[in-house]
Amino acid sequence: MQTRPASGCARRGAQACSQHRQAARRVERSGSHLARIIDGMIKSGKAYDENEAFKVTPSSQARRLLNLHKQAAKLGLQLVPAV
Repeated sequence: MQTRPASGCARRGAQACSQHRQAARRVERSGSHLARIIDGMIKSGKAYDENEAFKVTPSSQARRLLNLHKQAAKLGLQLVPAV
């Protein structure tokens, strides 16, 4: 009876296999990010503008502040406005 060679993950070990999956996920996320940028450029008919892409909008500011409040609450802290 002939045995098949071990799969790539079995030969590399669990840690190497995990790192390989993480790298694949990063590539997939990067591709999705680029696809969203290109789709927006096609739909709007405008060229990519980095200043526009990273502009802070009121909704993004509110979302960041809400997340900051949640993180502070997890640590048992409370955010107060600076005077």
